[in-house]
Amino acid sequence: MGKLNVKLIILFASFMQIFYCGTGYPQISKVIQIRDNIIGGDGPYEGFEAIRAIENPPLKTEERINLYMELLNYYIGEATGEMLHEQITRMGDKVLPFLVEKKNSPVKCEEKYKSICLSMEERNREINGSISAIKEGTISYAVLPDNLKIEAEGNLKIIRIFLRDFEKQKGSFPKDLNVLREYEWNQYGYKLTIVNPWGQPFKYLAKGKDKYTLEVGRKYPEVLNPEYPDWKGIP
Repeated sequence: MGKLNVKLIILFASFMQIFYCGTGYPQISKVIQIRDNIIGGDGPYEGFEAIRAIENPPLKTEERINLYMELLNYYIGEATGEMLHEQITRMGDKVLPFLVEKKNSPVKCEEKYKSICLSMEERNREINGSISAIKEGTISYAVLPDNLKIEAEGNLKIIRIFLRDFEKQKGSFPKDLNVLREYEWNQYGYKLTIVNPWGQPFKYLAKGKDKYTLEVGRKYPEVLNPEYPDWKGIP
């Protein structure tokens, strides 16, 4: 081999190394490794760790979405699957159009993972669950966090704001929170959480023109009176 050819090979190798580093090649390898650890891992613990590796440190948004969409084709275990759906619903509206597109596409699995490839019906059932949760503004928690009650009660404050604004604009309180959701979406482009983080609906009862009751599930009722906004109690 001539000296010129050797120099050209060395130059090409150097160029490819710079190219791969500049275009995120190591990151692509990380995505593949995470995917294989989740789909073909030994037991749920490895799957848990691989799911966490997607978020800590986080992959780029496009890489996360593509990986989540691919994982939806496979049965990765009940517990790991719940963690996957939590992360998908955490992304919210960013991932919603990709879920809709995925639902209308055929299931494609790699040959080496054919044994755990889901049917279209099974996959779409999982996708529908994520779509519903995102549209409702909720997260499908795999493990309920300790501050879940605090999060839910924080949403009560937001609902209170929109109830009072609706009453001001319309002259009366809405009949139910679903009406309020449509109202706030058109007015503010803000997604109001109607279902609390563990999937129970907020309950709403109007009490005449100046009082209404909000409840988180079956517990922690809050009576709100516009004349006494700081007062809380059980009706």
